[in-house]
Amino acid sequence: MANKHLLLSGPASPREDIRSLDGVEKHSHRYADIVKWWVQYVKRRIQAPLIWEGKERNTDRVNIENYDYAAMYDLLRDTVYDASKVIALKELKTKIIG
Repeated sequence: MANKHLLLSGPASPREDIRSLDGVEKHSHRYADIVKWWVQYVKRRIQAPLIWEGKERNTDRVNIENYDYAAMYDLLRDTVYDASKVIALKELKTKIIG
């Protein structure tokens, strides 16, 4: 806590601090104030990779689920039934359901 003055020695306004970032000058002039710039530009830039990752996870989940259904149908199409196939079918069913 000996360096309290370091916290107070920042830029004179938040706008100066934000403009020090690379590439901000290109976009910040389009917005009326710093809050609108944050909500409309920066927030989208932060959310984009998170949305992309969520879409990728959903795609992976659907692909795994489709693979499980295909394995289940292959077991059902087989004419020879034994205990190991019934157990495998139950395991696939519980994996798909939850």
